[in-house]
Amino acid sequence: MTTVLFVGGGLHQRSAIQRIRGTGVRVVAVDRDEDAPGMLAADVCESVDFTDVAAVTEVARRHAVDAVLTVSADRAVPVVAAVAEALGLPGIGTATARRMTHKRTMRDALAAAGVSQPAYAAVRAAGDASGALGAVSLPAVLKPVDSGGQRGVFRIDTPSDLELDLDDATAESATGEALLEEFVEGTELNGIVIARAGEPEVVTLSDRLRPPGIGFGVGWIHVYPPSIEEHQLREAEAVAVAAVRALGLRDGIAFPQLIAADDGRVVVVEVAARIPGGQMADLVRHAVGVDLVEIALRQALGGQIPDELARPRFRQPLAIRFFTAEPGPLPTGRVARIGSLEQVLAAEGVVQAETYLELGETIHPVRRDGDRRGYVIAVADTGSEALRRAESAAALLDVEVEASMCAFELDHYRELLDAARAGGYRFATFDEAPAPGALFLRHDVDFSLDAAVRMAEVEAEHEARATYLLMTESVFYNLASPQGVAASTRLRELGHRVGLHAVYPHAVLDDRFDPVVGWHNPDPEYMSAPIVGAVNVYADPHFSRLSYRSDSNQRWRAGCPHEELRVGGFPWLQLLVHPEIWFYPGATMGQTMRAMLDAERAWRLDQLTADDVDLA
Repeated sequence: MTTVLFVGGGLHQRSAIQRIRGTGVRVVAVDRDEDAPGMLAADVCESVDFTDVAAVTEVARRHAVDAVLTVSADRAVPVVAAVAEALGLPGIGTATARRMTHKRTMRDALAAAGVSQPAYAAVRAAGDASGALGAVSLPAVLKPVDSGGQRGVFRIDTPSDLELDLDDATAESATGEALLEEFVEGTELNGIVIARAGEPEVVTLSDRLRPPGIGFGVGWIHVYPPSIEEHQLREAEAVAVAAVRALGLRDGIAFPQLIAADDGRVVVVEVAARIPGGQMADLVRHAVGVDLVEIALRQALGGQIPDELARPRFRQPLAIRFFTAEPGPLPTGRVARIGSLEQVLAAEGVVQAETYLELGETIHPVRRDGDRRGYVIAVADTGSEALRRAESAAALLDVEVEASMCAFELDHYRELLDAARAGGYRFATFDEAPAPGALFLRHDVDFSLDAAVRMAEVEAEHEARATYLLMTESVFYNLASPQGVAASTRLRELGHRVGLHAVYPHAVLDDRFDPVVGWHNPDPEYMSAPIVGAVNVYADPHFSRLSYRSDSNQRWRAGCPHEELRVGGFPWLQLLVHPEIWFYPGATMGQTMRAMLDAERAWRLDQLTADDVDLA
């Protein structure tokens, strides 16, 4: 019996594994998660981290596989190529796999071949920013060089955006490297190209529509055929073929993403060497009658692909609408009930639909591909009518969520305070030593006194006591101003302590502060050193990695602590909460800071008017 090694056994690999097994082929799947949906669909599954080439190769040898392949998972492409080379099996080669998964290497290869693409520059650290901004005009897109699923992708509109988002982008890269690329306005296109003996042919091009906001890189709607003019469509086909040739793919399925620019250009965003996720294989099957899984299997086994399998057999307009959070059809929050798909499947023109939702999971605002929680595929006489049908059908899925979620909002902060009470914690101050049940609630006020006062009022309503650390060297507020004096006074009136948020090495306390100091952006070299005459919140006995949680940069590093507080999961805890993050709206730190700056601008305009400045 023919045996195939499938690298990756997640949700998006499941249908391909089932399809291959249906042809009578034995499937061995490897994935770190032995309970992953694709693993459960395979004949044999082995719990192996599929990025470990040696371990995957050992599995392949032990099962005497005849072929190795993957779908959807970009990280698996180099592994598939390396295992195939090691075992002498058909494959795309490790050099080609590198060019088609490492975005800087890809860009360099496309540039050498003269293929149309956005301007780009590599960037690793803040010191590279000025050079990158010199090569790439704004707006731009920042992305990791070796990640997928829209993880770590940001739109950059100002130099400060680059500084703010660079760490998050490079954190998603195994090599700590990112690309800054020109943001090209236009219609984004998904392409499917089949290369046979070095000759690439375009099978489909379709519109890839994206949501507004932070999730701008996520494809949440696909429409076939594309909406662009015929001359630009022909150019897009030519650019897609040229890109696949430049990257060296001779036998395989390529997934080029293009932009048909408003200025008439067609540029390559990137090209993957795999069947893509996002139901693109279903799009191709329903739209033109080509079975990408069958072709991938035949190529992995070294077989020839005849024209009747690789070329379109018909052309059927269709649209795919993914289930996503608002402004998509789904609400945000923890899922309490999931309605039946029956109404969706029975809707006019619907040929396929599925949901990945599970009770108890949290639906997030659209940020990355994983925030798509299912899909609807509808057909019609035109792409626009197919989209209307898909949108209408998607709206029929009834999903209920709990009233609140672990969002950075004051309502959830109230829930966090209630959880602390339920867990038996008492609100302690830094003149006390840690003891069982002590909760040291600390606020570093980096940017906004208004946010600090509002949070202090919420805490007073819940009879909670906190320590607010205020800055004397802030470029965002002035403690000596009337606003600063009023804020400090109000914090104390509400029963809170006021300490110093100091910029090293200046820890100068005066009568405005209790003897408590926390460093702003501390360096490990001095972070926990004693401070004469004051408690250092980063030093013993008040600081322990096991008893410390922080929402820095709008991320709980170990998850939101409210459930652990509710069940008394910490013996004691120092909890750092930044008021600005909870007071101003935004799904990410970048969005929240921009909302704060918008509010600051309005306040400053009012101040100018009050100062008799003519703003006409």
